[in-house]
Amino acid sequence: MAKGTVSRAVVWVILLLLIVGLMGFGAVSFTGGGQTVASVGKSDISAERYGRALQNDMRALSRQAGQPVSFAQAQAFGLDRQVLSRLISEAAVENETASIGLSVGDETVGEEILTIPAFQGLSGTFDRDSYAFTLRENGLSVGEFEDRMRAEISARILNGAVGSGLETPDLYTQTLFAFAREQRDVTYARLDSAALEGVGLPVPSDADLRAFYEATPEPFTRPETRLITYVSISPDDVIDTIDVDEALIVQSYEARADEFNRPERRLVERLIFLNAEQAEAAKARLDAGELSFDELVVERGLTLADIDLGDVSAADLGAAADGVFELEEPGIVGPLPSAVGGPALYRMNAVLAPVTVPLDDVRDELRRALASDQATRIIRQQTNDYDDLLVGGATLEELAQETDMVLGTAEIAATDLSGDGLTAAPTFREAALAATESDFPELLETADGTVFALRLDEIQPPALRPLDEIRADVEAAFVDQQTADALEARANELATEISGGREMAGLGLSLQSERGLFRDDFDTDLTPTALSEIFDMDANDVRVVREGNEVTLIRLDAITAADPNEPTSQAAIQGFAAQTAQSMSEDVLQYFNQSLIDTSDLQINSQALSAIHTQIP
Repeated sequence: MAKGTVSRAVVWVILLLLIVGLMGFGAVSFTGGGQTVASVGKSDISAERYGRALQNDMRALSRQAGQPVSFAQAQAFGLDRQVLSRLISEAAVENETASIGLSVGDETVGEEILTIPAFQGLSGTFDRDSYAFTLRENGLSVGEFEDRMRAEISARILNGAVGSGLETPDLYTQTLFAFAREQRDVTYARLDSAALEGVGLPVPSDADLRAFYEATPEPFTRPETRLITYVSISPDDVIDTIDVDEALIVQSYEARADEFNRPERRLVERLIFLNAEQAEAAKARLDAGELSFDELVVERGLTLADIDLGDVSAADLGAAADGVFELEEPGIVGPLPSAVGGPALYRMNAVLAPVTVPLDDVRDELRRALASDQATRIIRQQTNDYDDLLVGGATLEELAQETDMVLGTAEIAATDLSGDGLTAAPTFREAALAATESDFPELLETADGTVFALRLDEIQPPALRPLDEIRADVEAAFVDQQTADALEARANELATEISGGREMAGLGLSLQSERGLFRDDFDTDLTPTALSEIFDMDANDVRVVREGNEVTLIRLDAITAADPNEPTSQAAIQGFAAQTAQSMSEDVLQYFNQSLIDTSDLQINSQALSAIHTQIP
């Protein structure tokens, strides 16, 4: 795709996200106690802009979590700080474009407005009434929206100018290629008890165990532990008391019809070209076997993730649907039209049969989901009553007696993640680990809708567990270490023999081999540590690698240098160059944006931010 086409597509995506961010939030006015939550130079970040961006990111986080995320939970993830940081970076660039007089004309803004689906009428073309209505519903005037869009496009142009045109030096690319594509052949053996045949291991005495126990206290030390008392109520505690109307179940099924009844689909990748000539030339090379589709993607400076469309229906593919859906088995078709620009080659990777799930098959699932939603609402309605009791001085024990909340206790250690249910929930653990003995219990909510309050009763410092209580564990650890020490000693003896000319095959070991290993090879039984050691060895070197109590004897058989003349090498070299240039571009943009912030007058209105946060549930 040509650079201009990419820039235009990126701008369109920005505008689409802007519209999506506006949709659904018009009823909320984020005044924040003032019109501005932050400013960079002469560029302001309005309360409305911050509030919409924050809610939009909260919606995205909720979709990822599969359930609603409250502001308290989002804040615990640092989402509010991330949004503010992003907007400050954007404002810094906008301030710079204004200071250097960079802007786009009305014609450019108008062209982009005409392409935004939200402003199109039933005929599929721009509709002025739809345009004005959509903006009005979201609390924006036409002038405000167009100014916002003009600033966005101008900022993108500046960022594009700063970050584009970077090329990776040939020497760096060649060096990176030679390093990454070097291959190694090894023969290795993991030593086990069979290698110690005839070698007696000492039977540990009480004195041996105690000395080992005292010399290695870490595995036998109980971490700092917090004793917690808590009360909680979850949707599961309430769900069985809720009757769900059959009509609501049917309505929920119909609302999720796309999920339960899906047409035939395809797993598809789309590689777009600037014009039909380029696409046809690429297809001809594929048909002639000059390169694979994957190599073609790398040659274009892209990754498979960049071109993956996922599972799509015929409706999703538009004019390309017939060509792609004619394929009954995986293959490549094209050039065919694409919805975002020039002609494209499509690789179909799998056929997904249509899915039809009857209501009776998911009735219980829908009933439980609806009951869970209602249970969550009931609990939230009761939260004020729980809170009033706590504010009035009720203890957790009294709260459990006077309400439906359940009393419980837990032992929480920062290094122990073995809890389950509520005690394993991140919100609960964070609250437990942050609590002090002087804190008053407060109501908090987990991601699954459970409401709880907790009290720190005691902090037990780290302590070495008594030997008599864990003698079996200490003895097992002692034997494991003694065995590993003996195996390592035996492996070093064998390494000396092999280096002296003895064949590994004559040592009675269970040998394994790997050929053509790369540094980042994950399709191997060798551990990352062993793989790193292998690429630190010279040909015919023999090395013993010990990780914990596992001992491996390794011989490096051969080193194969990367060959830049192999058929796939040029595509790989170009891929390294493109990826490195992209990384350099991202770094330059990051440093550029930060320098704009550092050299501008940054002001943050904490009171306005707090006021906005109180308006978000």
